Amino acid sequence: MKDFLKKFRGSKITKMLFKGKNKNSILSIVALVECIILLGITTYSWIESASSLVIKGDNLPISQNIDYRFDVKDGSLNMVDLNSYFRPTALYQMAHASSPDGTNFYFKKANATTYRLGDTTDYNTSYYNIDFQVHNETAKTFNYYFDNANIFTVTSDQEIEEDVLKVAEGAFRIVVTAGTNTQNTRIYSRDTVSYKPVNDKTGDTTSSDFTTTGLTNGSEYNYQTNTTNSIYVFSTTGGGDDTKVNLKIWFEEKDPGYVALSAENKKKLEGATVSINLKFVNSESNFQTFFFEDYTFSTVEGHEGKHVTSEDQTKKLYFYHNDGTTTSVIPMTTTTSQNEATRWVTASDDGEPTPRISDAMRKDLNDNPTHGYFFYGTYNASTNVKTEHYKWPISKPAVNDSNVYIFKAMSVLKFKGVNTGYGVWDDTEIKLWYFRDQTSSATTEAYNTNGYQFIAKAGQNRLYLSNSSTASASATRMYYDASEKLYKGYFVSDVTDPIFSFTSAADFKDDNIKVQWDASNPTEYDGKTVYKALGYEGTGTVSSLSKAVGVGTWMNTEQILFSTELVDASMNKDFRYKISAIVNGTRRYYYMTKHSNALTWGAFVPVKSGTTSEDYISFQRFADVTTENNAGTWNSEAIARNGSNKYYATDMAASTSRGQWHIGVVVDGSADNVINDVLTTVEGSKLEYSIDNGNTYLPINQLDNYRWYTGDFDNTVTTLKYRWTAYTGTGVNEAVFTYGHDLVDGIYFNITE
Repeated sequence: MKDFLKKFRGSKITKMLFKGKNKNSILSIVALVECIILLGITTYSWIESASSLVIKGDNLPISQNIDYRFDVKDGSLNMVDLNSYFRPTALYQMAHASSPDGTNFYFKKANATTYRLGDTTDYNTSYYNIDFQVHNETAKTFNYYFDNANIFTVTSDQEIEEDVLKVAEGAFRIVVTAGTNTQNTRIYSRDTVSYKPVNDKTGDTTSSDFTTTGLTNGSEYNYQTNTTNSIYVFSTTGGGDDTKVNLKIWFEEKDPGYVALSAENKKKLEGATVSINLKFVNSESNFQTFFFEDYTFSTVEGHEGKHVTSEDQTKKLYFYHNDGTTTSVIPMTTTTSQNEATRWVTASDDGEPTPRISDAMRKDLNDNPTHGYFFYGTYNASTNVKTEHYKWPISKPAVNDSNVYIFKAMSVLKFKGVNTGYGVWDDTEIKLWYFRDQTSSATTEAYNTNGYQFIAKAGQNRLYLSNSSTASASATRMYYDASEKLYKGYFVSDVTDPIFSFTSAADFKDDNIKVQWDASNPTEYDGKTVYKALGYEGTGTVSSLSKAVGVGTWMNTEQILFSTELVDASMNKDFRYKISAIVNGTRRYYYMTKHSNALTWGAFVPVKSGTTSEDYISFQRFADVTTENNAGTWNSEAIARNGSNKYYATDMAASTSRGQWHIGVVVDGSADNVINDVLTTVEGSKLEYSIDNGNTYLPINQLDNYRWYTGDFDNTVTTLKYRWTAYTGTGVNEAVFTYGHDLVDGIYFNITE
């Protein structure tokens, strides 16, 4: 026997063996049993048996022995191995018993029909009787629940049907008594079972069925994060009180499932192994890590493009929670970067990553999301003083397939006077969006002279991406990347009609929005979702606009040039021009900007706009930036563009406005005043040209005293003649010259004689 005990001393495997004895099956226990107590509110708080429960040789007076007191502390994790305190016992026999109340235990006498009433000598010789106490040093009251419904597992080396093993597992009973919360009349079992247990020594059973409290199928006595009405098994009171817990476990011989087994199946169970995994969890157990991934782009000068939570090393990220009774400020710390984001995790007070969010807290946040938020700032734990530089409302927490909670912060903006952030949980996919500003702007001084990018000029760099035309905190403030000349911002990926809103004001609200681009049906090009802003409709300057309609496209774009030198050369007034093109099936008008010189204007349009008479491009001239009625319109439908991106206005009259995409030739004698001195000095004189060696002559129209121009002509022509015709006769200059073709800027000749 000594060798047998020595063999199993220190083993951490529990075996409960069914053995035959005097034709009555009894339960025998062989080997050492281990129980681990894990108590603490910061990380884990539970009473756990990894493989089984501790077996005591006698009823130790735990209340008089401090070694059996397990402390629950704030900010620490206590692990106590009960094997250090309880004497291991081999050949332990656990008899078949029956109890109507978990207090009185009846054992059938050998070779008789009568029973004996158990006494203290049966503690841990015929059934389990385990005591321990919990010393709660916190200010909180913790409620404890069963964590696992499948506490008992019966296995065997013999071939035993699974159903028979399940019957044996279901025959075990548990009663817990703790402090003033006496629940010894509540008998727990895996399943809810009704039966008549033995009620006295004669073997009589109770007159009515007794029903156990089942633990399967989401029992209210199992702790569940989504159950609001969980009933605890026992509780511990805060403030340093001790709570004594008594636990009794027995094998109920009157379990109806076991009673119904055939004698053959009962005999098969002899020698089976029973493992016990009993875990109590409290109402702040199962702590999880909250992850915070910072996808925001900072717009602070000198820090642009970086994540906002790294703007200032004196500030940190914290998670705040207040359930109406208790306030928690949980520090977070950075770890690695994930998908271009800075990842933060919940941490201990000394900055070490550790789970800090309890089931109870997650449950409360699920029901009341406004009870918690993340903030970036400072916090002094000793004085409980905090500053919130930025804060992110968390909305309803969501867990991903890996049982991980990840909050993705996408933006920080000043919404209606409050620095607030926008973010989503991990089950929502996000992506990086782009906005390329190719917009021209009217200002009180003039149009911007750099071609486009007006939003980024003079501090007017506040652009927001949202899924609503109304200013909302659920928006991303985009960051302007000067190196790439576009805006960037993370936003949810499933938006079909994103809205880009521009405002020059620091506060994002409806009254401050100047231009909005409704960018429906996002399309990716070269792997990027890039929206090209082409302009906006509306008269007046940017400062006077109120939600002007933006014009833009997801398509590739090109710049269209509008040359007015043929009609404005002699006027040189401070005109303004608009361009119109078909964008997403609708004709839209928007401003042009001065390009390269005072008589050429430019704007971006979708590629291939104006290539047909139906999809024509037109241009309008306005007297100034605030004029609503145009002073002339040039429609290009008569001559659809063919490869050229430059349009020439050839007539300024509003009723007969004409223009063309190609200028055939401009004859320029201004170098030596040849045309002015000779051709224009005779009244009625005119300049003509021929493309067929003088058989047919066409007029060269006078632009000013020095420059003349022709209409467009076939670009296969390689030579032409010109002649001057006076009022009194014809003077022909037979000079012949050749030229090269320039379909963009026209063909220029300099006449010197």
